[in-house]
Amino acid sequence: MAILEFFVPLLFDVVFYGVGQVVIPIVSLGRARAETPKEAIYSSTVIYTRADGKLIVSGAFTMVVGIACLVLLCILAYQFQK
Repeated sequence: MAILEFFVPLLFDVVFYGVGQVVIPIVSLGRARAETPKEAIYSSTVIYTRADGKLIVSGAFTMVVGIACLVLLCILAYQFQK
């Protein structure tokens, strides 16, 4: 159980956040970006804020985007496997 407690937050923080950080600028055509870890510490952004002419998406929402993209990828892979 201790191993699971170590790897689940790591999965969310690294994998899902990383995927979301790549997907958000691609989908928004460069008009939005995920907040950096440094910005996440000093800000209280709930979903998004505007700075430097770009939409900055919060870390939690970035993880949600990452999860959604990976789930969609799994569904597509399953459909094409048939």
